[in-house]
Amino acid sequence: MKKINLILIFLSIAAGCAMRVSPEKGSATKSLIIGTYGSPPRSPDGTILYDELISQLKDLHANMYDWLIMPDEKSFEQLKEFLPLAKKDSIEVWATIIPPTELEGKAMQYSTNDMRTWATQLAELSRTNSNFKAWCIDDFVHNLKIYTPQYVSGFQQAAKKINPDFKFYPVCYYKFINQKFASDYGSLIDGIVFPYRNESEKANLTDYSRVTDEISALRNYFGKCFPPVFLDVYSSRHSTLGEPSPEFISNVIHSGFLNADGIIIYRHPDPKRDAEKYKTVKSGIEKGLAEKK
Repeated sequence: MKKINLILIFLSIAAGCAMRVSPEKGSATKSLIIGTYGSPPRSPDGTILYDELISQLKDLHANMYDWLIMPDEKSFEQLKEFLPLAKKDSIEVWATIIPPTELEGKAMQYSTNDMRTWATQLAELSRTNSNFKAWCIDDFVHNLKIYTPQYVSGFQQAAKKINPDFKFYPVCYYKFINQKFASDYGSLIDGIVFPYRNESEKANLTDYSRVTDEISALRNYFGKCFPPVFLDVYSSRHSTLGEPSPEFISNVIHSGFLNADGIIIYRHPDPKRDAEKYKTVKSGIEKGLAEKK
């Protein structure tokens, strides 16, 4: 029986590897993910404007929105409200959880930081909302002492038991990914969200020349069974690296279309408060889509 189980596991892994095809080879089995993250439009009283968010996503040619679940009483419930509305316009939805280290000393806290509980609740939500496809943990690689392989394996098993197709895409930065990380976590995760910051040379939001090389390096670490890489494109100001220029944003988007399995704009741009940034993102996406035809 053990021998049969091992054979089945091997065949399952081999099949998974066969389905993972690098986008630059032109044989992807589904459309490229084009998404934005967080910062939904709000009314003056703070109410999230779901219809306006969907309208902006469609205008940006986005097919995915990554919902940031804030540590308050409303955010998770608002995600539940948004899901059926997004489904009407064929918009895929992901959700991102903030790790406890980012919440230390802050007034707002989640009701639980147990990822098995979150994985179970989110997977259950995905069963009743077919457009809810994935979840992420922000700054995952900064917290590997918490998110050990054993811990990740446990909460992934809990989620997959409920919905085998519900994906886990942790946020992983270049300088933390190496052969050991790939060996320890490669079989446990379904892909990675990769924020590009030129970390193979010197972290900044000005040099866009190494997107291709960094994605290639990540794929090499994982080998033939590499997970999908979704390129996180900074469009908003970083606390230490400053403000990305329109040139940086448009060129990183372009490289993402050529080399990644999808792009995610960090954060969702506001067409009113930051019209130039919004136009840059839209133009970059339109150019990428035109070149993909």
